Amino acid sequence: MYRHTGEKSGLEASLIARVSGQIKAEDLPERLRRCRAAREGSMSFERELLLSALSAAHGNKSEAAKRLRCSRMTLYRRMAKYGIDQSCRSAGHRSAL
Repeated sequence: MYRHTGEKSGLEASLIARVSGQIKAEDLPERLRRCRAAREGSMSFERELLLSALSAAHGNKSEAAKRLRCSRMTLYRRMAKYGIDQSCRSAGHRSAL
């Protein structure tokens, strides 16, 4: 006999999506909502880390990449991912989000 714990399963979320056409955050199991919040926090941290390295390097992308211990191309990809203007001279020049 199956005993419902009150926690939504992936199957329940799938059924909700099929009926309503969309899944909202509250339709997801609690463990997935916690993972999403953690991921968003780490993305914000990574963006601030990039901005800090660019500021410390006075906008010099090669120097910022060295500080972050990544390639210059990786730095450019991450800047694009977070909407950081690649032509900026310092971290104060951010693209509009």
